[in-house]
Formats: sequence, C-alpha cells, structure tokens
Amino acid sequence: MLTQQKIEILTAYGVIGLYSLIQPALLASISTVIMDKAAPMQAKATFFSLQLSVIVIMGFIYATMAMSFAGQYGYFPVLLSSIALNLIAAIFTFNFSYGK
Repeated sequence: MLTQQKIEILTAYGVIGLYSLIQPALLASISTVIMDKAAPMQAKATFFSLQLSVIVIMGFIYATMAMSFAGQYGYFPVLLSSIALNLIAAIFTFNFSYGK
C-alpha cells in the first residue's frame, strides 16, 4: 500500500534521478553559450572560468535553498517552481544570446 511518506520518497528519488539525467545536457548548453560569449574577448579562458565558477557556487546555494523549501512546502511545489524558473532562465538566455 502506498502511503504519503512512500509517495514523497518516490517523488524525491524521481526528481533526483531526472535531475541527474538532465544536468549534463544543461551544463553543456550553458557552457556553449558561455564559450560563445567569451570568444571575442582577449582573456577567453579567464572569462569562461569566472562564469562557470559562478554557476557552480550558485548551484550549491540553490540546492541548499531547495532542500529547505522542500522541508517546509514539500517536494512537488519545489519541483514545479524549479521547472518554472528554469524555463524563465532559458527564455532569457535565448533572448540575450540570439534576440534583437
């Protein structure tokens, strides 16, 4: 019998598994945009490393915040807000990179 606790545990494993599958593609896409922006600069490697290090640090901060919010509100609302924020970030990245 599925209880609320088992459903939340399965949801957590599902979210972590899905994140682990998507993360490499997401990091490759972000790295491509960063390299594209760093190409015209004189210190390409420094610019790339600086931007990528900010992404890594923010990832630790976001993971801590997500676990805190999941403890307060549950995994599902945190998952939905994460999806929404990622879509917004993708739209801004696309518009900034290839927009007007």
